[in-house]
Amino acid sequence: MFRGDSEALHTDIRIVLERLAPHVYLDDIVGKIKGFYARGKISLNHALAEVVIAHYLRAQGFKHVDVEHNIAPRIVCDVYGELERGKLCVEIEYGFVPPEYATEPNSYLRARIAKKIATISQHVDILAFAIPPHYIPPIPLILLRPPCTRSRSRRGLSDLISLIKRFYPDSDIEATEKILTRAEIGFFLIVDIDRGKVAKLTPQQMEILLTTIDSFLT
Repeated sequence: MFRGDSEALHTDIRIVLERLAPHVYLDDIVGKIKGFYARGKISLNHALAEVVIAHYLRAQGFKHVDVEHNIAPRIVCDVYGELERGKLCVEIEYGFVPPEYATEPNSYLRARIAKKIATISQHVDILAFAIPPHYIPPIPLILLRPPCTRSRSRRGLSDLISLIKRFYPDSDIEATEKILTRAEIGFFLIVDIDRGKVAKLTPQQMEILLTTIDSFLT
């Protein structure tokens, strides 16, 4: 639970809104976020990111923009929108790791993100991830490459499925592998709360970031 000071949230949202273009209507989004925050369903960081992303999507022409949107039973999308290409879900990632996995945070996050991709991608047409500038998510590289091609090898998927099974033993592994074979990430959004700015990255650009970081560690 993230129950906190609703007045503080109101003040922080007002500050963030002052950094955004004023012509985008967000009263419905802000009202819903305040309700979820008051019930302890979302954290302050998450709430402010949802405001900025919802603003970005509406400014880009997306319709039916919503937050904490149910896309299937027990499956909630952080920020939802629709375009001609279909339904979009933007998932916000800040890199939280439970204490029990403190000794292997990257492995846990890779498994968590892969499982999220498998869970959500089958219910929307476009899946995207939003991250702050200070966090580069350890996305499995195989899922940044085109689906149903040689670059998404069976061995690579098998290794990833084994990782998911280690952290999520109750997952339907057979179904997960089939979904991950064809699952695709549409894009990434870097969300700068400080400046109220959003930058869009392709999966290929994200792969460059990840491989560059890895090159310094090998």
